[in-house]
Amino acid sequence: MPQIRILSREDVRAILTWDDAIRLQGDAFAMLSSGRTLMPVKTLLQTDRPKAHMLFMPALIKDAQGFGVKYVADFHDNLARGLPHLMAAILLMDGETGGPVALLEGAYLTDVRTGASAGLSAQLLAREDARVVSVFGAGGTAGPSLEAVCQVRNIEQVWVVGRSESRLQRFLEAMRARGGRVPRQIEATADRRMATQAADIIIAATNSPEPVFDGHDMRPGTHISSVGNVTGRELDAETIRRSRVLMDSREGCLKQARDIYLPIQEGAVPATHLQDELGQVVLGERPRRRNREEITLFKSLGIAIQDLVTGLHVLREAERLGKGTLVDFA
Repeated sequence: MPQIRILSREDVRAILTWDDAIRLQGDAFAMLSSGRTLMPVKTLLQTDRPKAHMLFMPALIKDAQGFGVKYVADFHDNLARGLPHLMAAILLMDGETGGPVALLEGAYLTDVRTGASAGLSAQLLAREDARVVSVFGAGGTAGPSLEAVCQVRNIEQVWVVGRSESRLQRFLEAMRARGGRVPRQIEATADRRMATQAADIIIAATNSPEPVFDGHDMRPGTHISSVGNVTGRELDAETIRRSRVLMDSREGCLKQARDIYLPIQEGAVPATHLQDELGQVVLGERPRRRNREEITLFKSLGIAIQDLVTGLHVLREAERLGKGTLVDFA
């Protein structure tokens, strides 16, 4: 009888390491840029009552290696209800038969793979001697993004800029308690200009509808990892103009990333300024950092192939370790 394996948040947490997560994002981006996957642009649904946006993200790896779909939603009023605002699930299917094989809790995996993509971009594009990170945002993806960047660079100082004082303090406490490679020297600041000018690496992980820092303030040699969601615009046109931009998916960003398509519409940059994907760097088709003065920017809205590649790895490890709950499915 066909069975489906149910994997909880704790199951995923027990399996997925930072080293694997960062490596897997490189695999996913390379698959996309080399044409080994079929992946439509994500479908976005928005409602005002309840105030929420929902994304449906399918992907398939060619040659019957597997396919899947992720549902992820941000219900804005959930925090007031004592519930997580982010809800997500990933359904994996057998590439040969099409039968469902696993259902994974998706919110934790989403946060980790998003953070890991920021870490991968820093590994490929940030200066080797980067020591200072400034984080804009204190929500669910900011922490994993910081952790992942600290896996690939020897970070000594972190500045954090957030809009909510209570959330900011919770973020600082959580990061200080995390240990590992996150430095103890992590501080809040309301001075956005100082945070921008001080940074070797900037992490933007917000849903802000307005740019969170001024692109004129970036120092030469800065690397930016922008992983804000599809409804916001956390980067200004000057940041895009001054940066060498690498995207997770050129098609997706040009259609749905307001940070990317609005500067083109506004005439700040030509469309030719925005051509390359991070997967092309992974494949060696585009260079890594070209010089110490270059400003590099990774723009990611998150793509389904990341969830599929990461989810399949978690499933294989769960099968090997006997984790999860098997349920008859017929």
